Amino acid sequence: MERKVIRVEVTADDIQRGEKKSETSCAIAVAAKRSGAKLVYVDPTSIHVDGVDYRLPDEARRFVDAFDACHVVEPFSFEAKEIGFHD
Repeated sequence: MERKVIRVEVTADDIQRGEKKSETSCAIAVAAKRSGAKLVYVDPTSIHVDGVDYRLPDEARRFVDAFDACHVVEPFSFEAKEIGFHD
């Protein structure tokens, strides 16, 4: 079975609306919800969207760290692959 892939585009508005250190309301979660996802939470290494777990790519992990540390961050987009049994 092929792994699912999601694409998330984080806009300046998502960054402004996002809450620091919030698994469910950070900029990445806001962006995923804007794309139509219902249940989203983000941890330092993964994003969980409507019951499916995806591994955050390095760029997104760095974004999470910088966003939570109140550093200036820029809009970006990323693709995340579903976490498999052998990851």
